[in-house]
Amino acid sequence: LGENALHVLMVNRREKQLLELIDLASATFSRSMLRRLFCAQASGPFFNDPPMIYYGGTVVAYAVAFSMKKPFARILEHIVDNPKMQRLLSLNDSAHHACKLSGFLPLHVCVANGLTEMYDFLLSFDGLPKQAQLKLHHLRADPQALTARGRQCIELCSLSPLQLAVKMGNKRMFQHALKASCAIFWRWGPVTCYELDLSPIDSFNMGGNDVMELVGRLDASDGTKELLTEDFMQGFIREHCKRAPRLLGD
Repeated sequence: LGENALHVLMVNRREKQLLELIDLASATFSRSMLRRLFCAQASGPFFNDPPMIYYGGTVVAYAVAFSMKKPFARILEHIVDNPKMQRLLSLNDSAHHACKLSGFLPLHVCVANGLTEMYDFLLSFDGLPKQAQLKLHHLRADPQALTARGRQCIELCSLSPLQLAVKMGNKRMFQHALKASCAIFWRWGPVTCYELDLSPIDSFNMGGNDVMELVGRLDASDGTKELLTEDFMQGFIREHCKRAPRLLGD
């Protein structure tokens, strides 16, 4: 229920046919038809279970989940060139464009499926023509955007991509999302020093879903608890926890 031809082609990685259909739709469809095509969500019972529920529901999210970078880039190019496509899609609007089942936006889909290359592309649109990048600046994924309240994944509500990586116990994606949020402080040959904003790590009681809260919960998964080991990031999270004894019960 809810899926259309683009979903099916994304799942089967039929890149050539996807490019043809996207071009055809942009050239011939009215705005209302384009909205029906590109804003459709896969939402039937089949999609309630893993791995389907982690694909994000929307056509754009499926392009991300199956690393269909060229078709996704083609959609972005038509948004630039075709007035009927403008303001049709969003990578950050949880209220209208998040998955109805999981609450995921496309950047959360990257985290759930371990897609580091697509994660970086959504943040920068690197590879598109420079002029297109400038015109699409407002559409780039926001690493602070939160998951919506999905019908099937209530426990994953109100999480940023970084926090979702913690909740799912995905150490690789946690490190990647954390590094993507860092600014380079200095470089010396092969050595690089990064400047890290600690607010997503510990919001100092401003919210209940920061990294420190998630790793300290009694119901945290085994994967999430592994972030507290000495071996992970040279004990970075563990050392930070020691400065927040309320979480460890010290």
